[in-house]
Amino acid sequence: MPRTQTKSASTHVIAFLHSVTILTRSLEQLTRAIQGLATDSRPAELESRRPRHLKLTAKRRAALKLQGRYIGYMRTLKPRQKAEVRALREKRGIEAAIKKASQMSGKRKAA
Repeated sequence: MPRTQTKSASTHVIAFLHSVTILTRSLEQLTRAIQGLATDSRPAELESRRPRHLKLTAKRRAALKLQGRYIGYMRTLKPRQKAEVRALREKRGIEAAIKKASQMSGKRKAA
């Protein structure tokens, strides 16, 4: 039968004191945080975190739609076909690449 090691009482006491120290430190930090919130109606760090409202122009929206279609077709292609479509995109642009990728993937229409 394997021997199990038992920890001495002093080891348990040290572990307990360590846990109590960590718990005390956490409670002190929590107390400071609560007191800070009580004094300020809204902390300065939260005021600076207002959500960004991106302005999406019609031109950018159209570009994103094209990019999405391009990526959608590229996901269905094999690596050699992807390389061919990428080369076409460099030469003739994204619309030609979308058309070629749609033909290669076997999908019906590339509008």
